[in-house]
Amino acid sequence: MERINVPIEVFVDSIENTKDLYFVVETKSEQQTLRPQTYLQLKAANKDDIFKKLLDRDELYRTHFIEHPSTVSFIHGSIAGFSTLFDYTRLFNSDYYTYYFKLTLQEISKCLFSITDNTGEIKSIHKGITGAVSVLKEWNTYRKTYKAQEDKNGNIISHPQVNVVIPFKVKPLYCLPPFDQRKYYHGSTKKLDSLKSWTYVTPYREDAVSFAVPWSSEDLIYDEHETSEVDGRPPHNLAFRTSVKKPNDRKLYVYEVEGVQTIGAKTNTGKEYPWNRVLVKENKEFKLEVINSWKTHFKLK
Repeated sequence: MERINVPIEVFVDSIENTKDLYFVVETKSEQQTLRPQTYLQLKAANKDDIFKKLLDRDELYRTHFIEHPSTVSFIHGSIAGFSTLFDYTRLFNSDYYTYYFKLTLQEISKCLFSITDNTGEIKSIHKGITGAVSVLKEWNTYRKTYKAQEDKNGNIISHPQVNVVIPFKVKPLYCLPPFDQRKYYHGSTKKLDSLKSWTYVTPYREDAVSFAVPWSSEDLIYDEHETSEVDGRPPHNLAFRTSVKKPNDRKLYVYEVEGVQTIGAKTNTGKEYPWNRVLVKENKEFKLEVINSWKTHFKLK
């Protein structure tokens, strides 16, 4: 299993078949293998009211799994791109371990699929491949209406999503750790002895490299040079307009810190993105990478 630093970008409109699907599950503690837990384990790990909700949820599904042991629950997850709980932007601030994995057609045929709507109600329960197709089509039809629901105090009380109920153990491909265990990067043209508090950092290394070069949005040609379809990310390949004088070539210093406290912050243009963060405290422990020429790095003449 590979440990990753940022959520996997999934664009629903580009999904053509089940091979394109990333199934996703989150846990409070790190796991190498995801397994259905026994009800004794769930009772020990949860308060009584939460445990009852888990039992009631499983009762909806158990009639579809006649041979599944009555003392064992299931793995409950979703599909990346089909859930407000596992929304790409939300995961930047998640304090859970998030796992991504693939399922074969044979494995999908053993799973159950359903939708949790805006009210928190579970509906449209179907099994197997045809069930998955039916549920995903229904989600896509109404996906613009599905929104995370809040109480009067602003607390999330319901996350609409496609539910996946898995009766067997799974080996994840990727693990995204909690946000405070991830690596963060800062790019600069200066060699620093420490990163001061309120220094801008990002979990994207290449973004830190791009931000270290002095440029403005009006200087660049975007189009095919974007690295991501996600709004707010800087270009990976810096392509300057011919009418603009390129900044002088110089060394770049990329600082990597890990396990540090960060908080969200607005960009210098006043916009707010979940991956744009600042250090809360000064940090003198970091890994330093030196890029001798930013022009060579971006393959510019």
